[in-house]
Amino acid sequence: MGQYYLVANMDKKEVLCINGRFPGMKLLEIAINKEDSLAILNQVAIQWKGDHVYLVGDYADLSDSKQPYFNALRMWTDKFHVVESMYHYIYDNFNRVEGDTSDKGYRFLYNHEKKVYLDLLHIPKSYESEMKNSFYISPLPLLIAMGNGRGGGDYWNSDNNDFVGSWCDSISSIEITRMPKDELDYEEFHPDFCCRE
Repeated sequence: MGQYYLVANMDKKEVLCINGRFPGMKLLEIAINKEDSLAILNQVAIQWKGDHVYLVGDYADLSDSKQPYFNALRMWTDKFHVVESMYHYIYDNFNRVEGDTSDKGYRFLYNHEKKVYLDLLHIPKSYESEMKNSFYISPLPLLIAMGNGRGGGDYWNSDNNDFVGSWCDSISSIEITRMPKDELDYEEFHPDFCCRE
């Protein structure tokens, strides 16, 4: 069985719909789907800027305190008094908002808390050698995912698994821009998400 994810804004109690549907897909499916990735990027850049936004998996729970998303999930579980599944709580209680899938030219993701940035033009494509296909893995969905490693369709790569969910504790400090902010002098972050052969 695969693990499925919802894109949720915990502050506004909103869940993202894309073309009238929840992403309701597996993590890698969302990260390689251009429309889903653009909708998430646009929402975090504008309407959800400064909010706590996560991709919450239906298997995400508090059983492993070493997970990078653990503290954020615990905070919201306590705040909402969720006893069972945060995924199901979101599904049942959050308002649906429609995402914008147009390409608005956003290129830079600045994490002010971590003092790093991502340049989306420097994200490598991933290749499937047998099929000789290449595809782009959007980093933002992986960086704010809760529950990775618990089900099929999650991101599995021992080289950089630890980066998945690593921005859950700092998502509210993210700023997404079209132009660089050179005055910040932040270090460029290279998660280099890719599928292993």
